[in-house]
Amino acid sequence: MSVAELKEQVDQLSAEDQYFLAAYLHHKLHANEKAEAEDLEERMRQMDGGDKVLLRTFLRIHEDLAKAGV
Repeated sequence: MSVAELKEQVDQLSAEDQYFLAAYLHHKLHANEKAEAEDLEERMRQMDGGDKVLLRTFLRIHEDLAKAGV
């Protein structure tokens, strides 16, 4: 279904149904934010604990992979 078709369908909904649809879409758009924030916090804790790669090491690995066609 295209966006234009969705818009047509939404325009035919009652104001109440449009309200609930807007709330549903808002929820869908923000549902993963908490999980993503928790994942970022965990990664930051790992980095603070020493689990990190120096930039020059990263660049060397990147160059090696690029040369290998990966």
